[in-house]
Amino acid sequence: MKETQKVRKFEHGQMMVLIVFAIFAIAGMVALILDGGAIMSNRRTAQAAADAGALAGAQRVCYGFTDGEAVANYYAVDKNGANSATISIVNNVVYVEATVESDSFFAKLFGMDTLTATADASAGCFGPMGKSVIPLARNGRAPLVGEPGPDPVEYGCQMQALEGETLE
Repeated sequence: MKETQKVRKFEHGQMMVLIVFAIFAIAGMVALILDGGAIMSNRRTAQAAADAGALAGAQRVCYGFTDGEAVANYYAVDKNGANSATISIVNNVVYVEATVESDSFFAKLFGMDTLTATADASAGCFGPMGKSVIPLARNGRAPLVGEPGPDPVEYGCQMQALEGETLE
């Protein structure tokens, strides 16, 4: 009986070590979730701001206005939450790089006070006449011979067919 008690005497406190390791592991996961989630949210906000700024700036540039950079900055920073935006216009294409920053939660322990995410976007004049900003999409199937295509009046746009667009 005494021999068993001597062996168990040295086993006291073993769970304390496991609990300490578990607390550190849980704290690390919480830090990763909070700071990682904030970075992902910042990245999405930065991309939305860059997209909006590029499209708005390109629309102004395509119609001949000279305030494309100011409009792109307004839409990226003021309207969509970017902290800063770098805008350049080259050959009627507007390039926007948006930056979003927020305070960190646990990364402050490692000297990172802010979490920064950047995104870039570009838009330009690629319409039929080179004067409009349009999203480009194409139907994957060409209409069959004799099959009516979409009615341009119904869609309110100009439809242009390319040679070889029908299947026989």
